[in-house]
Amino acid sequence: MKSNKLTFSKSEKLCSLLLIESLFKSKLSIKSFPLVLFWQTNETLINNQVLLTVSKKKFKLATDRNRIKRQMREAYRLNKQIISTSDKFYLLGITYISPNKLSYMEIDAAMKKVFNKFNNES
Repeated sequence: MKSNKLTFSKSEKLCSLLLIESLFKSKLSIKSFPLVLFWQTNETLINNQVLLTVSKKKFKLATDRNRIKRQMREAYRLNKQIISTSDKFYLLGITYISPNKLSYMEIDAAMKKVFNKFNNES
């Protein structure tokens, strides 16, 4: 069920601990500073599922982590059509690795870059 809407619905959020564990065990990753994209194909999905993470070690304040995750969510929401072109569906884990808070424009550019690398690799 592909949708051309620029939304980020509950069904697109990766919440299952078993799926998250298998995603990080697969060790398929693509790096585009300040983001790392972990991915795994999954035949049982009806759309892509995404997990966005920011390290508590690098950002002690929850307000900083939440702001970065909000920016990452928005960048994903606006650019997800780049990876939704195939008939396969993926589990995606996007991790923010920079020790500094970057602007939304930098995060958005990195998201586009990592998705384009993903399309070339998968």
